[in-house]
Amino acid sequence: MAVAAALGLMTVVLATALWPDCALWVLCTVYEWAHYQVSGIKYWGDGQTVTPVDGACPHVQPALSGDGARVAVAPHWPSVLVIADTATGEVLTGLSQPADGDKSVVLFGRTAWSAEADVFAAAGEGASGDAVWLWQGTRRPPVCLPARPTPLSFALDGAGRRLATVTRGQLAIWDTEAVRRERTIKAVVLGSPISGGPIAFSADGSEVVVADSSSGVLGWWLVETGRLLREAQLPSEASGGHGAVAVGFLDQRGVVAVADMAGGLWTWSSEGLTATRARGPGEGVLCAAICPASGWAALLISEAPRDYYIAVFDIRSGRRAGRFGRPPGRPRHMAASRDGRVFALAGDTVYLWRPTWASEVGHVRTTQQ
Repeated sequence: MAVAAALGLMTVVLATALWPDCALWVLCTVYEWAHYQVSGIKYWGDGQTVTPVDGACPHVQPALSGDGARVAVAPHWPSVLVIADTATGEVLTGLSQPADGDKSVVLFGRTAWSAEADVFAAAGEGASGDAVWLWQGTRRPPVCLPARPTPLSFALDGAGRRLATVTRGQLAIWDTEAVRRERTIKAVVLGSPISGGPIAFSADGSEVVVADSSSGVLGWWLVETGRLLREAQLPSEASGGHGAVAVGFLDQRGVVAVADMAGGLWTWSSEGLTATRARGPGEGVLCAAICPASGWAALLISEAPRDYYIAVFDIRSGRRAGRFGRPPGRPRHMAASRDGRVFALAGDTVYLWRPTWASEVGHVRTTQQ
């Protein structure tokens, strides 16, 4: 190992001396390789660390299976989808990777997983253009849904039968079994087109909600017909002029939970938008996750550029159930299992967080790795 490292260092020095113009490229390549070698999936919360998972690297949006047993990450480099066991960190082998003819696919880091089925998806770009690749089980090769232009956000319904993608004011509903676009819905709410943001299906898959991450407009549609059921706007004075970071249907039928970028929590129903938690002084939210089965929301709250923590709230009452210490790295995305027993935080690496959710929230011992 020492000999290999010495030879590698000599090669870098020699290349830099002979070709100064390529010095920056060499250094960036070495840094990216080194970062990939040390990145991985680790536990944060109970002092446990699992074996780093090859393929995890920065800027990924992870997805968890509905029961929280597995996590999916699709890093841009190297562009491979990785499925790992959240209890052991063991990587699933033999998973087919997306391909477009004889050319490889560049993945964009965004993933989704159905809550009740073994169906998951990842966005990427192949020789034929942008698309979402869909896996129906871990032993079958992925199929390509030509979602163009690149969907900024997408979600699967609970059964994995439908995929919703949104981009440039267009909400597309895909039939995952027939591998075709079922319908396209004009995603213009209160005169503002939705360009991208969190998406959620109702438990039975009959309704879909999309929230714009920039303007804060919310649209609620009937999937079968594309009829707009409700529309709303997050008040700018409450949300800090920003949009939504997470949405989710609560198990109580006809009620949607919304988390905004300023730390506000809302319930949305036929009675309109109701604020259950107001923005705290100087707060901002980096990412959030909503757990429909438990009625909880977890927010990664920032009070200063490098001062952030996780807070857990009861969505209906806005009551804070717990505050947890500063997570490691620089988290940018959060995912949660449906029952809220497993969380994935992604930033410089991917961390798995397992609080004893239902009975001991607020009393979880947290240690920074």
